[in-house]
Amino acid sequence: MASTFSEYQAPIRAERFHSLDYLGCGPHGRVYKAYDEKMDSVVAVKRLDISSSAQEDQLKREIIYFKRIRHRNLIPIHYALVRPGMALLVMPIKQCNLSALIPMPYEMKDKTSTFYSLTIQMLSALTYLQEEGISHRNIKPTNILVQTTQQGYGFYLTDFALTYPETGRVDYLYSAPETHSDIYPVTCKQDVWSLFVTLAIASGRISELEMGRKSPLEMLQTLMDTGFMMPEVEGMSRYNPTQRASASVMFHRLRPKEKLNYYGGVDYPDVSTEYFGLYGSGRLETEPLVLVGPRADLRGLDGPLGLSPSNVIQRPSVSVPLAQPLP
Repeated sequence: MASTFSEYQAPIRAERFHSLDYLGCGPHGRVYKAYDEKMDSVVAVKRLDISSSAQEDQLKREIIYFKRIRHRNLIPIHYALVRPGMALLVMPIKQCNLSALIPMPYEMKDKTSTFYSLTIQMLSALTYLQEEGISHRNIKPTNILVQTTQQGYGFYLTDFALTYPETGRVDYLYSAPETHSDIYPVTCKQDVWSLFVTLAIASGRISELEMGRKSPLEMLQTLMDTGFMMPEVEGMSRYNPTQRASASVMFHRLRPKEKLNYYGGVDYPDVSTEYFGLYGSGRLETEPLVLVGPRADLRGLDGPLGLSPSNVIQRPSVSVPLAQPLP
């Protein structure tokens, strides 16, 4: 087993990634924390296995497309390396995933609570994807990354279902009912269902372990019943996607409402001033900046799968001043 594991990592190390630390795996690959010699930075690198030239071509097209995504709560792809039989996606690293914070209190009235912040930030991301006509198709706690901020936590959606087959895209528990039948159309609302299940698990209303013991029908009934115990987000738990609330409807329904103050400015009466930017649309007007180390060597990382030079910022070398002799 150790030999097989080492053999799996060998092509990653050959691309100048060092100190690999296993973070997790999915249906098509594994994710590592690693030092990227090219960027002179610690990153997350995901290896995706490629089984055919058609899949490779499709993957390249999807990576180029997803590299254009610009939202505060979506993890960007810094660059990708496509090699025979595999692709490496290089992304920023975060502190942990949502599983580390579970369970958290279900609190929607306090607009600074962790659960409310999680709900709004993820609905903001899904609203952006809805407006762009994109489905994530792989929402679950391990695919929501977490970083502490001055306002508490930042939550970031990662691991789009790139080149996944039509079946088995996401764990059954998180997959929307319409993805298992031909009764209803499959739209971006499948992500709303997956997010609801994630929120139900995050708040401790249900657990993956208990749900895993149920039949598909029992699982579905439990989830719909759970929706009534979470009234603010119950609209996300509707079996019929035509009756299920969209991400944009939920986002604008739940986010703090702006009001004009006496001076003609905009106030958020439900939150303090440091939260003003947290509950906005999250859409970025420009590509996110990429921070690289002082010894970065980015040669060969150009092109549509590579880094955009205009968005790269190099950290200065840290020099320690010599101690001065006492007078």
